[in-house]
Amino acid sequence: MFLEGAARLLLVVHALVGATLVALTTHHLVWIIRSRGARRRGEPRFALLASVFFVLAFLLGSAAYPTYRIRVRAELFDAPAARDAELATRRVQQRAPAAATAPIDLPRVARLFDIKEHLVALGLFASLGLLGLSRRSGPHVEQTRVLYVGLASFACVVTWAGAIIGLYTASIRAIGAIG
Repeated sequence: MFLEGAARLLLVVHALVGATLVALTTHHLVWIIRSRGARRRGEPRFALLASVFFVLAFLLGSAAYPTYRIRVRAELFDAPAARDAELATRRVQQRAPAAATAPIDLPRVARLFDIKEHLVALGLFASLGLLGLSRRSGPHVEQTRVLYVGLASFACVVTWAGAIIGLYTASIRAIGAIG
């Protein structure tokens, strides 16, 4: 399968780039809001860095996606046997009766991850739009300020959502075994 041997490394680098992206988009948004419409010379640099890291995170995630789709989603999240195995593991670990233990809804986790992927794609477009807008205008221009703050806010919220959902998904099932 495409890049399956490098899937773990891709996942780790994707997470690191994603964490950097969360920091960049958050810092950029805070800087825009705190400037109160004043022109800041370094502000377009944050738009550029956020876009570059958004593209990097998207490409790294896309490279790891085929392995996730086959080895994690199809084999674990979408398979009925995986749900039964999850329930059996929880019963053994908790030594509780079947009725007292609720399994994780694995298909729901998979759908949540799909929603994250769509949101991140929209966030990438918002980030690239913000980059273009930062080259022609800025938060200091009254006519584009609302659009500028809106794009920066959307990009920031999407990166946070992507990071949280991605970490949640990875905490349930990862790519391959440790060792």
